[in-house]
Amino acid sequence: MEIIAKELSHVDCMALGEVMLRLDPGVDRIRKTDQFRVWEGGGEYNVIQGLSSCFGHKTGIITALVDNEVGHLIAGLVQRAGVSTDWIEWKEHDGIGRSVRNGMYFMERGFGERGAKAVMDRGHTPISQLTVKDIDWDALFAKAKPRWFHVGG
Repeated sequence: MEIIAKELSHVDCMALGEVMLRLDPGVDRIRKTDQFRVWEGGGEYNVIQGLSSCFGHKTGIITALVDNEVGHLIAGLVQRAGVSTDWIEWKEHDGIGRSVRNGMYFMERGFGERGAKAVMDRGHTPISQLTVKDIDWDALFAKAKPRWFHVGG
């Protein structure tokens, strides 16, 4: 399969994957901090975020988020990174998070011999409930015309 010519494409790279809220304790350990900075993160997302912020490529993410304040915080962080949010599937919030809730993870930095440490909280995330029917694939490839489609496993 050939890569679409740049002048015929609207997006250089599109990725499918979970975008979570990343909580960073800075130089502190997770169990000893009282402050966190927030970021967005996720395997596939990190690839296109790098393509956007480091290399100026036009990128987009196909993901699902809960339609609440945390979901919109994540979407805002994605937009600030220069990644299109046009393909986010918004899931209704039940007010508790029993049926669906945004994923988050705590990421502790590594120093010297000590490796980085991640603590995931991914139960009932919206991307885990996404089905093939939730995305209009024909419209995606006809409208966005991504030159590259990135997925993980």
